[in-house]
Amino acid sequence: YDNALSLYSKALHIYRTLAEESVWSASSIDKVTSTLKIIGMVYAKRDDLPSAMKCFNEALDLLNEDEAGETACNGVGVASIRTRMGGIYYKKGQYDDAMSQYQEAYKVASITLGTKIHPDVAGIMHYIGVVYQKRSDFEKAMACYGKSVAIYRTTLGPDNPAIATTLVCIGSIHYRRRNLDKALEFYKEAYRIYENSYGPHHPQVAPTLKSVAMIHTKKGEYDEAMEIFITVLRLKSDVNGSCNPEVASAYKSIANIHLKRGEFGEALRHYKHSLDMYERTVGENHPDVKLIRNTIVVVREHIAKNRRSSYANSEQRDMRPNKRRVVSSSRFSY
Repeated sequence: YDNALSLYSKALHIYRTLAEESVWSASSIDKVTSTLKIIGMVYAKRDDLPSAMKCFNEALDLLNEDEAGETACNGVGVASIRTRMGGIYYKKGQYDDAMSQYQEAYKVASITLGTKIHPDVAGIMHYIGVVYQKRSDFEKAMACYGKSVAIYRTTLGPDNPAIATTLVCIGSIHYRRRNLDKALEFYKEAYRIYENSYGPHHPQVAPTLKSVAMIHTKKGEYDEAMEIFITVLRLKSDVNGSCNPEVASAYKSIANIHLKRGEFGEALRHYKHSLDMYERTVGENHPDVKLIRNTIVVVREHIAKNRRSSYANSEQRDMRPNKRRVVSSSRFSY
C-alpha cells in the first residue's frame, strides 16, 4: 500500500499542478477527483479511515463546485464517492451516517443515470440492504437485496458475480432465521456463479462453499459437510499455501465434524494441527488459539472418560461367572 500511495500522490500532484496552471475544466476535475477517490480507497484498505474520509470529502467538494463556486454536480462521480463514504461510516459502526450516504448516493445515481435499472444503482441498493441487515431489520434488507438481484439480472445477465455477492447476503438472513433449506439454496447458487465466473481458486469461492458445509452441519448431514470441508481445505491450501490462518480454520472445521461424530481421536489430531498452524501465523494470544486450546482440553477429557468407561466395562466382564471357562493359574503372579 505504501508504494501505491506514493505513486498516486505523485499523480495527484501532477494533475493539480496542470489544472492550476490553466483553467480548471471538467476533464481536470475528473482526473483530480478520481485520483483522490483511489487514494482514499487505499487509505481505507490500510484502515486509516480519517485519511480516507478526508480524501473523499475533498473529492466531493471539487465535484460539487466549479472555480466560480457554482454547482457543477458530476452525478455519477458524486454517487460513487458517497458510496465510499458510506462504507467508511459502516466500518466505524456509524450505521445511521452510512445509511444517509447510501441513500443520497442512490438518489443522485438514479437522477443522473435517468433510470433505476442500472448496475450502479443495484450496487448502492445492495449496500442499503447491508445496513438494514446490520440493524436486524431483515424484511427491509431482503427487499433491498431482492431489488438489487433483479436489477443485476436485467442489466448484467443471470450469472454475474455481483449477483452472487447479494445471494450470499440473502442466504445469511435465511440462516439467521433458521430457514436452513432456503439458506442452502442461496449459498449453493452463489457458489455456482462464483466458480463458473472465477474458477475454483478465487477468494470468494472457498468461503461460500464453507457456508454450504455449515448448513449441512446444522442439519446433521455430517458426511456431506465433511466432504465439502475437505474440498475447502484443499482450495485454501492451493491459494494460501500450507501454513496460513485460513488453512488452520479449515482444519478446525474438519475437527468439528469429527467431534460431532464422536470421533475424538481424529478430532484431537485435526485440532492440534490447526492449533500449531494458528500459533505460527497469528501468535499465541489470538482468540482462535485460546478457543482451540480450550476445545482440545474438552476432547482429551472425552477420550480419558471413554478409556475409563472401557476399562470399567472390561473389568465387569472379567468378573462375571462363566462356568464353562477354565482359568489357568498362569494368569496370576505370586
